[in-house]
Amino acid sequence: MAITLNEILDVKYLNDWDWSPDGRYIALNWNDGGKGDCWLVPGDGNSAPRQLTRCKQRLSGMTWAPKSDQLALAMDGDIWLAVPEDDWFGLERLTSLGTVEGGLAFRPDGEVLAFVEGGELWLYTLSGKHLSKCKTPGRLVAGSLHFSPDGDKLLYRYQDEDKAERLAVATKEGKLLWVTNNEQRRVADAVWLDDNRFVYQVVKEIAMVHDFFLGTMPADDNLQDYSQIRVPVQLQPQVTHILHEEQADRRGSLLFTAMLPLRERNELLFSLERDGWLHHYLYSIETGDLKQLTSGECEDFGHASDRPAISPDGQQFAYASNRGDLIRRDLWVYDLQKGSERKVT
Repeated sequence: MAITLNEILDVKYLNDWDWSPDGRYIALNWNDGGKGDCWLVPGDGNSAPRQLTRCKQRLSGMTWAPKSDQLALAMDGDIWLAVPEDDWFGLERLTSLGTVEGGLAFRPDGEVLAFVEGGELWLYTLSGKHLSKCKTPGRLVAGSLHFSPDGDKLLYRYQDEDKAERLAVATKEGKLLWVTNNEQRRVADAVWLDDNRFVYQVVKEIAMVHDFFLGTMPADDNLQDYSQIRVPVQLQPQVTHILHEEQADRRGSLLFTAMLPLRERNELLFSLERDGWLHHYLYSIETGDLKQLTSGECEDFGHASDRPAISPDGQQFAYASNRGDLIRRDLWVYDLQKGSERKVT
């Protein structure tokens, strides 16, 4: 029997999610037939999700403010802030741009929110309600902004003049420090491991080959200013290759390989397809060991924005899976200490 358009539009799925700093809520983008809204799920999974937004157009991003119970949202082309009021939240509009793409990232002190609009980097200072635009070497990729844990540096991906996606490191004010070279022309993901180390992924051969690199920044006192001779890059990190992933049969693309840092553990959480199914793995920076965490005939990672979210204490991570029902995706939480998982939606 053929599937009708109405049946396709009736499909509901989880788009992305983020833990609140106190672990009380998991905010998730619940897509209902092509229209997304933000819902809040209790982190312990003991009560039902509750709807926070009613978007007129779309929800394109969200992130919790550090050490706060405020939630920033890229909604209907602008930035909004969900602020606790009585027993729920009120919504405050912060910008009037109308074309915000998303890519929200708070500086760790919670004072500055970075986002992407028109392919450009914008910074919003909450205390003074000040909005500024930063110069970048190319069009930014939404969703690629990451402040270092100390808040001094910013990672982002951008498209150069040849449409190749490169990685850049900038100061917290947006001043460019370093970009990947011509041999690494398709950077797919990047995360900070600590204040001076970051990991990034380079994709080759139509996404069938993935290489992961560890970059270590030099000390701040080694920075050089070459702006007078028009050389934008000020430093050269030490770069080490740490992992190679390749689809041996070359029958399709490894489109959904992602990673997140477990900083206190000096480990990375990888989402990989190694046994014919997309599952989560734990990678040790120190030993190079890769340990499989989730398993079974199910997909624990579904699409580009379907990435895990690590709990504030670093001991759990939330992920979407069709475990138990191949035509439905639910939110699950994996406990790294217990080695067990539970469904929360």
